[in-house]
Amino acid sequence: TEETLRLFKYELSGEQKEVYAYLTGYGKPKLTSTSEIAKKMGKKDYQISRVKNQIYLKLKKHLSKQER
Repeated sequence: TEETLRLFKYELSGEQKEVYAYLTGYGKPKLTSTSEIAKKMGKKDYQISRVKNQIYLKLKKHLSKQER
């Protein structure tokens, strides 16, 4: 649910929170392109890809806990 996604951000590190904000549009303009997010944050594309993967793994773990 939307509430779950809003609460999930508190389980993320600082850099992960910033990328998550761009991906979801919570607090930042919504950007889904890795290269657009990288430009905004002054990072390389591969760094943002790595952070996006970390977020995905945490979200997957978070949602599996909620299903129990």
